[in-house]
Amino acid sequence: MRLKTYTSYSIQDAMKQIRAEMGEDAIIISTQSNPQTHHVSVTAAIEDDVSFIKDKSVPNDSAPEETQKEETSPLEFVESAIKFHGVSDQLLSTILHNYSLSSDDNKTLRLQETIQNIFSFNAVEDSFTDSSSLLMVGMPGAGKTVSTVKLAANAKRLLHAPRIVSTDFVKPVASDEMRRYISLLKLDLFTAKTPDEIVNIRTNSIVKKPMIIDSFGINPFDASSLQALKDFSEASNAEPILVLPAGGDVMESVDIARAFQTIGCKRLLGVKLDMSKRIGNLLEVSYQCDYQLCNFGYSRFVSEGFEKGSPQFVANKLLGSRET
Repeated sequence: MRLKTYTSYSIQDAMKQIRAEMGEDAIIISTQSNPQTHHVSVTAAIEDDVSFIKDKSVPNDSAPEETQKEETSPLEFVESAIKFHGVSDQLLSTILHNYSLSSDDNKTLRLQETIQNIFSFNAVEDSFTDSSSLLMVGMPGAGKTVSTVKLAANAKRLLHAPRIVSTDFVKPVASDEMRRYISLLKLDLFTAKTPDEIVNIRTNSIVKKPMIIDSFGINPFDASSLQALKDFSEASNAEPILVLPAGGDVMESVDIARAFQTIGCKRLLGVKLDMSKRIGNLLEVSYQCDYQLCNFGYSRFVSEGFEKGSPQFVANKLLGSRET
């Protein structure tokens, strides 16, 4: 029986690697997570008669083409990985330049250092207090409602019991979905149809509690819609956080982010990473619009929460968890 350990940024991605290399006959032996590096290690096994590891004794002149490709330089390896995510030439050049200045021999650690030098990170949980007020904003269907509930669940785990406010009356299903989630979390749910109602909710609480608001989705290129959202934002005295799905067109995402900057957005919450292979649009927004990357979401299931934005997470996602 052959054993092999796969290290990735999520169990789901590690399982994809195992299935691709070992096939469906692989048996999972153990799983381990490292809270400091955010890595997950999964050890799998398969019978000896199933060949899944390349023969290291094959001469170079007859080696399979895939094996020969692994002999590329570290810089070429990283360049290929980043190009896959569809970033602009300017961002690609910036990343490769910074990467070339690092002296670390480990490709992942070297890229982590590069990412740290280029992008800003500010996870929600690192700055959440009893006086925090957050407003989830974005286009219709971006994932604001699920993001609101995930942040509320995380806040409760941190011993903060936030008030949840729904303003989405354009999409009744979102309000019904919110009501079910919040009921399970045993938190207070309020509704606000106008900015004045937001003010009342914010000022009438006897006990000081944080507030997380699920806003209505808007067309950011429509001035009246943007102004209506800005009115809610100012009435709530909350920080607007842009919820943006991964995998979108890079320049379109930049235009969207710039539009939401006009109402005060400074942090970006990337979602739906389970439905996209690429995060180039999220990185481009951070780079061109100076957004801080706060958190990343892989699933619409509330129980799975968010990944904390970090150079480690981004580097691992860019490299696709290739072995270093």
